[in-house]
Amino acid sequence: MSFFKAYDMRGTFGVDFDLETVYKVGKALPRVVKGGRWLVGRDCRVTSADVRDALVKGLVEAGVEVTDLGLCTTPMVYFFTAEDGYDGSVMITASHNPPSDNGLKVSMRGALPVGYANGLEEVERIVRLFDCSDCSSAERKDPEHLTFRTADDAKSRYIAWMRQSNNRTIRTIEQLSFAVDCSNGMASLLVHELFPNAVVINDTLDGTFPNHSPNPLKAEAREQVAALVRERRLDCGVIFDGDADRCMFVDEHGDFVQPDYLIPIVARATLSAIEQS
Repeated sequence: MSFFKAYDMRGTFGVDFDLETVYKVGKALPRVVKGGRWLVGRDCRVTSADVRDALVKGLVEAGVEVTDLGLCTTPMVYFFTAEDGYDGSVMITASHNPPSDNGLKVSMRGALPVGYANGLEEVERIVRLFDCSDCSSAERKDPEHLTFRTADDAKSRYIAWMRQSNNRTIRTIEQLSFAVDCSNGMASLLVHELFPNAVVINDTLDGTFPNHSPNPLKAEAREQVAALVRERRLDCGVIFDGDADRCMFVDEHGDFVQPDYLIPIVARATLSAIEQS
């Protein structure tokens, strides 16, 4: 099945997978990733709410307790999976893929990733063999009547943690003049709280991604933020992908900064943080 990839499940909705597939995945996951407490989050794609409903239906019927983060970034799901001790989690997103796509990113306890080599292959096997003759009625059932709850204070908790754990970095960022392009994706939820001095564009959640592709590696996706940097004579520009687990940069000239050039900088900052902890 093309829906199952090396690191996640992803494809074109209605072509590579449908709600029946998602329901089966929900039923199968607790058999592979053990534990009774699960966390679910989603991006703003037009199919994500329906995918959430089908997934939660399967998870709850498999006997687990589900907490719904609602609209969130992928890093938020990872953070709360580890911070609150969930046994498993699923982020509903197709990341930087086109608007017609969607998918599922699965983690286990400690926010460790579940890929094809350590679980998704078995999930695929179960889904292939699963008799889902009653799926149509299951999908129609109102998820509000299932045993799952919402996480009310997730955004404020996450922002507080980000500020506390990155206080030194935030002070440095405040000295820069820069632009942030949210790509109409999930970075829109956090951008104004975390970067109050930034020039922000495309910060309205819209799963059709009307302004450009949610893939920052595509040159056309970076054209807006690059032009803004040049026009305002800013120090740099940042563009996030659809689920805000990746960002790319343009320099003061609006030129693309190759991501591998940033590895030494990120590594140095990470090692410094470890040494200070």
